[in-house]
Formats: sequence, structure tokens, C-alpha cells
Amino acid sequence: MIKRQPHCVNANQVFDWHKQYQEGSLAAVKAGESVVPASELAAAIKELQRVPGKKTLEVEILKEAVEWGRLKNLIARSAVVVKRIRSSDWRDGRRVCVTDDIGLIEEIQGYAAHLPTYGYRRIWALLRRSREQTGAPCIDHKRVYRIMREHQLLLRRPGVRRDKRRHDSRVAVDRSNTLWYSDGFECRCDDGTPLRVTFALDCYDREAISWAATTGGHSGDVVRDMMLAAVEQRFGTTQAAQSVEWLTDNGSAYIDRRTRSFTRELGLEPLTTPVRSP
Repeated sequence: MIKRQPHCVNANQVFDWHKQYQEGSLAAVKAGESVVPASELAAAIKELQRVPGKKTLEVEILKEAVEWGRLKNLIARSAVVVKRIRSSDWRDGRRVCVTDDIGLIEEIQGYAAHLPTYGYRRIWALLRRSREQTGAPCIDHKRVYRIMREHQLLLRRPGVRRDKRRHDSRVAVDRSNTLWYSDGFECRCDDGTPLRVTFALDCYDREAISWAATTGGHSGDVVRDMMLAAVEQRFGTTQAAQSVEWLTDNGSAYIDRRTRSFTRELGLEPLTTPVRSP
């Protein structure tokens, strides 16, 4: 059982600290390493923090010396005169580069047919290797990418793997501790102060397992504390004895990564309703 702390420390934080302490102690015992005094550790950290600053200062001094010792690059005025007397039909040969890609296309298609899982980087590596062996000029990887893009030879980008958390089954269940539901509501006190309540219900017996009331918002800490209290109330420990579905809406406190990870640590399976579900 996680005892509630009166010094503004959330119960879920105490749960995480206790778990990290146990994992750290077990890892230290398994490693069999010697214990380093705190003074030696602090001295080593201080030395590591001092060395990068010293090296950075030395590099800056060397850069400044190089800048002072470097000769200034003078611009030849003859190039400016040549630009002024150019003809109207002049074209920059550096930018107008006509390449014959027919042979290269056939070679790339041959590699792509035998190696369909290779992207343009691997195809380019094969082309470069073969050309080095034959003494042919190398090819830029951007050119390979352009050719493969124009001929639909690039690999398809994998879609974003989303977390499967949508709940499409029925809410009515046949036994207790199968499906829990959590939500929140807000009401106004006599003095106008908003009171926000977050609760957890069992969809079988409709019992309010745990709840939390605050004048603040429905934060992730409030939700995690309420979840921990619900598991302790039903199972007497911080771990559910069986897999329980935890159904919520798409509120920010529920879909937070830390909340979903904490839900699985308690033995619950987080699920959410569709976005526009009534």
C-alpha cells in the first residue's frame, strides 16, 4: 500500500520513486560494483565539467589567432568587367547540365527488380561500387534519388504506427472488475469557486471506486492518483490481480504518455472512446 504523503507529494510520484528505488537497488546488487564515496564522485563530476570549458577556451583562442594571421582574399576586378560585356544569349554552364540518364535508368531498374527492399541510398552504393570497379565516373546520390522518384522506384514511407486504444465494444459487462470507466465534471460552489471532480466507476455494479476533487484542473497527477487509489481499493495492492479495461474519453490528462504508461504499470489496459462519440 502506498501511504498518502501530507507534504504536497502525489501518490503516483511516491509509487514511481519506490519502483525506481527497488529496480536501482536490484541492479546495483547484480552488477557487483564497488561503492564510490560521494566526495570522489563530486570531484570527478567537477573535473569533467571543467575540462570542456577549458578546451572551448583554447579553441576560441586558436580561432582568433588564425583569423588574425589569415591573409585577406582580394577580388579580381577583371571578372566584373567580363560580366559586363557578356552577350545576351550567355548561359551559365554550371547550372545548365544536360545528362543522359537512359543507361543509368536501366541499371537502376535492374537493381530495383532484384532488390525491391533497397532504397535510393543502397542503390546508389551499388552503383558507386560497380563504377569504381570499372573505372567509370561516380554518380551523385541526388541524381539517383531524382531518377528513382521520376520512375516511381522509391520505397513507400511507412505509416505512423498509432496506439490501438479505441474502444468499440459494449459498455455493459457481466462481472465486476472487467471494465472501469473514468470521467470528470465541474460544479460551482456558493462563493462561485469551481469544483472539479474526477471519478472512476465499475461498469458492472456502478460503484464509485475512487474519486478526487480539486479547485484546479483535471491534471495528469490527479488522474494518476485517482487510478492508484482505485486499484488499492479493489485489490488491496498497487497491482491489479487481473486485466481490467480502463475506458476514458480523449482528455489531455487521460491520453498523456505518462498516464498511459502508469496505467499499464498498475495492470490496467487503457482504452478511449471515439473522438466524436456521443
